[in-house]
Amino acid sequence: MENEDQTKYDQHNNKAFRIILLGISDYVQPHVRECTKAKDEWKKLHQVYESKNLNQIMHLQGQLHTLRLKGGETLESFLCRISEL
Repeated sequence: MENEDQTKYDQHNNKAFRIILLGISDYVQPHVRECTKAKDEWKKLHQVYESKNLNQIMHLQGQLHTLRLKGGETLESFLCRISEL
């Protein structure tokens, strides 16, 4: 039974690992290059991208609050500006 549980765990881990890897941009992948488990990938991404303090959070909220679509700007361009924050 233990071997069966390990096999099932490995299958789920591999699937989660691939989902995370496929869901991140190419420029983010170097952060998780050394990871071998989905849990490690997730922890590393959390460590890299979590807000470090209240000032950063408040600054980002302010930027998001004032962000507006510019005249003639495409939605794609607007979404790119949002993702660059």
